[in-house]
Amino acid sequence: TVLGQKIWSFISTILLAGPSSAEKSLFGEENIKHALKTGDSPWFRKINETEIRDACGKEKTIQSVAFPVKSANGFLMGVIARDITETKETERMLKIAKENAEEASQIKSQFLANISHEIRTPLNAIMGFTEILKEFSFEDSRFETHLAGIEKSGKALMALINDILDLSRIEAGKMSLNPTSFNIKSLVEDVKQIFSLKASQKGLEFTISISGELYGEIVLDELRLRQILFNLVGNAVKFTQKGGVTIEVLARRKQTLNNTINLTINVVDTGPGIARKEQEAIFEPFYQKQTETAKLEGTGLGLAISRRFAEMMNGKIAVSSQVGEGTTFTLYIPDVPVQESLHGPDRKKPLETRQDGRGLLEHNTLVEKIFKEIQVKEGSKGKAHSFLKKKVWKEYDKIANILGFDEMISFSAMLADMAGKHELEFLGLFAEKLNREANAFNVIEINRMFAAFETLRKKDD
Repeated sequence: TVLGQKIWSFISTILLAGPSSAEKSLFGEENIKHALKTGDSPWFRKINETEIRDACGKEKTIQSVAFPVKSANGFLMGVIARDITETKETERMLKIAKENAEEASQIKSQFLANISHEIRTPLNAIMGFTEILKEFSFEDSRFETHLAGIEKSGKALMALINDILDLSRIEAGKMSLNPTSFNIKSLVEDVKQIFSLKASQKGLEFTISISGELYGEIVLDELRLRQILFNLVGNAVKFTQKGGVTIEVLARRKQTLNNTINLTINVVDTGPGIARKEQEAIFEPFYQKQTETAKLEGTGLGLAISRRFAEMMNGKIAVSSQVGEGTTFTLYIPDVPVQESLHGPDRKKPLETRQDGRGLLEHNTLVEKIFKEIQVKEGSKGKAHSFLKKKVWKEYDKIANILGFDEMISFSAMLADMAGKHELEFLGLFAEKLNREANAFNVIEINRMFAAFETLRKKDD
């Protein structure tokens, strides 16, 4: 019972592990007597949490606040207290769960990174030996079919590994952006160039619409923006069987911020559309939309990774679709910095009229020289085409849908080795430049070089 006890005596008996110096000051005899006399105490100025042991011997956490009450003989002390033991225990458990979840996420990400790296080595060997076997002639055509299946499966597995690594890095917080200045029009044209062949093979119309108030280069992570567009445009081409695909770019200047725009990119297709109930699910990792014409293709990670990249850029990706009427994916990134162009008259040209084809023209010229050089070495155009098909295009096809920097470096090394063996000077120059640009992470120039390669490939086909 507490009746007949002084409050400071009672409090000292229920405090756990003996009162600390702070609690002695707060609940001590001297402080409480001072409060009763003057109406002033530290207890009156804050909410306190105190560990006690109740009459049953159970440990409790009590939250309390005290206040003075004026009386004829000085002050009385009013105290309001409540038991927050369960709340504190819930907070503790949540903290432990959060720490465990973070630790598990780190372990998972590390495991994925390690296992993905370990898978790459034997997978590269499998793909390499597959290419060697393709050099041989087989009487039974089934062998060629089986080898093609191995090669296709190898590419799909490599793409899955790359996507898993990206997603695990993002979830672990180890993926960072590297903003650089680049021409958005050139990037969009490069993406179109890469997917145009597949679109034309399906009879699809592929168009670009670029407009807005932009007089220079935007500053974003070009590699990640390129990856987003690859996923969106790749899906549009894959699922669309008739009609076409359009990339729409719109830049709107910010009225309140100089040299800043709101960037909107729409990828519009005339495909089968997406049901409303699926429109959020498609952004979940490993979710794969199935249709009669495109079943279980890809990794199911492209849209999930794209949305994460957009969010890292302070943007978002939305989808608008009706079944049977096509789909529009919208990438919106606000407050994108712009570097004004300083190249004379070109400075006053808006986004839709800017041209930057000099690099592509130079690469086309070099590629033409490569073909002529091979033609001289082989003795005829037919033999030159055969050389390209056996020696170049088979290697190019391995990385055409990946276009990672490691793949670029390996491909350039293969071209350099081929150039040395066959004494092809211009092929060697192309390989040297590709290696240099890949090591410098120059996405724009790499895209231009491969656009030139695609031009030659179309002639060869």
